[in-house]
Parts: sequence; C-alpha cells; structure tokens
Amino acid sequence: MKIKIGTMAILISVIIFGGIGATMAMDLWTTENKKNPVRFEDGNHAGDYNPADIRGSYTFEEISTLFGVDLIVLYQAFDVPVDTNGAEIQSKDIETIFRDSGVEIGNESMQIFVALYKGLPVVLDDETFLPTKAVNLILEMNKNLTDEQIDWMEKSSI
Repeated sequence: MKIKIGTMAILISVIIFGGIGATMAMDLWTTENKKNPVRFEDGNHAGDYNPADIRGSYTFEEISTLFGVDLIVLYQAFDVPVDTNGAEIQSKDIETIFRDSGVEIGNESMQIFVALYKGLPVVLDDETFLPTKAVNLILEMNKNLTDEQIDWMEKSSI
C-alpha cells in the first residue's frame, strides 16, 4: 500500500499535534517548571517542605516564599546586597560569591542554613560550610539547636 505525500504530511501533523493536545488535555504536558520541593511525610514536621530538596535553580525569592525565611535574612546570611532582586539571584549563585573562600559554600549551604534556621531536620556533612553571618542568624533565631548542630556550626563556619 502506498501513501501519498500529502496524506503522510497530514498524518504526521495529526499524530504530533494530536499527541501534544491529548497530553495537555490530561494535564500531563507542561512547559513551565513548578518548583515545589518534597515535603516531610512523617514526624513533627510532616507536611513541611524539606530544605534538602532546594535546588540550585531556586531563586532567593522562591526559597523565602516556600520556607518562610525573610528575604533580607537570606541576603544577610550569604553576603548579598539588599538591593538585589530576589527573583534574579539563585541559590547556585552563592558559589560565585564565596569562590575565593577556599571552602565549599554553595547550594548545600543554603539547604543547611534554611533547615537550621527553621528548626527542620537536616543531615550535616563535613564538606559544606556556612558564612559566619549565617551561623549568627541561626543562633539568634533557633534556640532549640542540638549540641551536635552547634558543634558542626563552630567547625563549619568561615
């Protein structure tokens, strides 16, 4: 059986655009990123967003909104000028700010900062550091830190 070129063009168009239309109708097709970090499923913080799911592409404004941390606090913690647009600076940009520090201060630092600041569960590692300003803000805000968390901050502060 031979298919004419015109028929083939129509068939291909229907398959491609019909497939896109069908997936859009079933709400499976999306062209925008919906940044919603995972939530804790159990424990005292069930339903809260998990800071460990903060990605480098999250803007400071998104982090502020999702986790309830004032934008100015994020700026202070990571030496960002207060006149910066929170929608334009991303968590991964922290690496650029602290590139000459000699240690790793980046997206993982943001994750740990938000968790400790908000009193949320966090896994602390010895390869991630926090600026001293961030540590001071955590100590001011969170009076329920464990000895392990305080010791980690003392060792991991620059």
